[in-house]
Amino acid sequence: MLVEMHEYGNIQSPTILFLHAFGMHWSMWQGVIDGLKTDYHLLIPSLEGHEDAHRTVFTTVEHNALSLSDWLCKNGYQKIYAVIGVSLGGAVTAKLLSLKTMHISFAIIDAGIIPVGLNQVQELFEVSSNMFMLFAAHNLHLIKLLGLYDQYTQKQMVQFNKMIKTITWKTAKNVFYGVDTYTLPNCSSDVTTNIAYWYGSLEEKERKAAGERLKQLFSNVTIKSFDGYNHAQMCLAKPEVYVANVKKFIAANKD
Repeated sequence: MLVEMHEYGNIQSPTILFLHAFGMHWSMWQGVIDGLKTDYHLLIPSLEGHEDAHRTVFTTVEHNALSLSDWLCKNGYQKIYAVIGVSLGGAVTAKLLSLKTMHISFAIIDAGIIPVGLNQVQELFEVSSNMFMLFAAHNLHLIKLLGLYDQYTQKQMVQFNKMIKTITWKTAKNVFYGVDTYTLPNCSSDVTTNIAYWYGSLEEKERKAAGERLKQLFSNVTIKSFDGYNHAQMCLAKPEVYVANVKKFIAANKD
């Protein structure tokens, strides 16, 4: 795939790669970008099926991770200071770490979907539920009824509604199946990256097992639940809090 990349900050500063959520535009990171671009060099790609131009169809988590790895290595980024991915972007982050194609000092996987071995019935239920939520997201009135305006901002929900209408159903189906079925090798304990798995307490039921699974696969994983937050809510609705926690995590784990 031709990687669509957006860049901020000073190229001489440590590089942080940001990976967005499904159905969200790369600019979902704008508030976080504003808080970090003075001190860091920021790279923000559009994942498959979410590009501004030459829109493709999302294929797999593996393909996105490999494409990003190829682009980064070809463009001189064999070393990345940090990777931060949320939801779908968190899944791609986990796969990128497992490839071991570059040195990554820090990684934050925020509510990332980590495969936990769902059976076929569970997988069908998960995909069906997500497709229903996708249908609801096409309607601003249903978004209001679901109470999302209370957790995020109206502007963000309008932007999400606008973006989700441009996402093809094939991309959606591939994402929903792909995030639960991509593979992470059991031989990743030699990855030296300091990894944080974050999730909001309001989604603990969905994310706690994913964090524990990640901890089984990688050696340097800390799990943190943020009280009162829902899925990707902190980075979207409270970017200044998010930036503070990013800086805190990096400072606490520096050699």
